[in-house]
Parts: sequence; C-alpha cells; structure tokens
Amino acid sequence: ASAGVFASGGLSGPDGIAYGPDGNLYVASYASSQIHKFNGATGALIKTLPELRDAGTFIALSSDGSVLYLGCNDGVVRGQRLADGAITFEQRLTENLGTVRVAVSADGRRLLGVASLPDARRMARVWDTATGVTLQTLMGGTGGIAGLAMHPLTDEVIISGPDTRTWASASSMGIRAFQ
Repeated sequence: ASAGVFASGGLSGPDGIAYGPDGNLYVASYASSQIHKFNGATGALIKTLPELRDAGTFIALSSDGSVLYLGCNDGVVRGQRLADGAITFEQRLTENLGTVRVAVSADGRRLLGVASLPDARRMARVWDTATGVTLQTLMGGTGGIAGLAMHPLTDEVIISGPDTRTWASASSMGIRAFQ
C-alpha cells in the first residue's frame, strides 16, 4: 500500500510524513498547504485536514495522536488539534524565515524544534507541550539539518547534518559529536 499512497493521493511533493498511534499515515504537502490522512494499511485517503496558514514541511504527532505538530517555513512551530483543526500550540523558534523540523518525546510532554540559522549554526529548542514554556535552548553544529530524533526512554536529542550531535535532556552542551 505504501507505494500507492502517494500515487493515488494526488499529492504534490509530500514533505512531512508521520504515523499516528492508530496506524494511519499523515502527510504534509508544502506545495498545496494541506495535511492528508491516509489509511496506513490500504493507502486510501481518509480525509484532508483544513488548510493552514503554513502547512509546514515537517510534522510529528502527539503520543495520543490528537495533535499534529508542524515545523513551519516561517520559523514557527504550530500544533493543530486533529479533531477540530484548532491551533493548540504556537511558538517561534527563530525570527528568520526557514524550515523548522520537529519531533515529540515518547510521553508527548516535550516538543523539539530545530532550524538552521542564517550564519549556518543550528538552534534547537525543547518546549513543554502543555504550557508552551521553553525547557531548553540548544546551540551546536553547523549546516543543514538532515534529521532529528528524541530517544524514547531518555529524551536524549540527536540532530544530524554535515555533523551529528547529541544532547542529554538536562544539558545544553553537545555531549557527543559524530564525524
């Protein structure tokens, strides 16, 4: 079904992809500013979510699947409640226009947003998803961002690109650098 999802969904350049805890697949298309929900088993389109101001290129789902977090191209991270489309979270990562990538902790309590700054440094911020309070701001690494993740047990953060770095959840200094 996975090969047919994009071919049959009418998507123009799917950018962000995330599975929900229900097994359904959510796909963000920056070109159309839409988020599409597909049946994860059959690839059938279930619905298209309401259009957003900026659908975002990168997406992550809350641990219960109720909120879709969007790393938007205006330097902002937004959370959209899937049941009614309401914006439940909105925080600016950077004043610069640029794509923000996102990841959610396994327990759903922390949200990670990462962006490359104009001077090629990377900036990451960890927020409390319930309050929007910044828990950490991390600086380190240079160049574009190829990927990011939060460890499901320790919440260790890893950000990859031309160099790859990790941070402990309570530290703002890179603890490992990979070449």
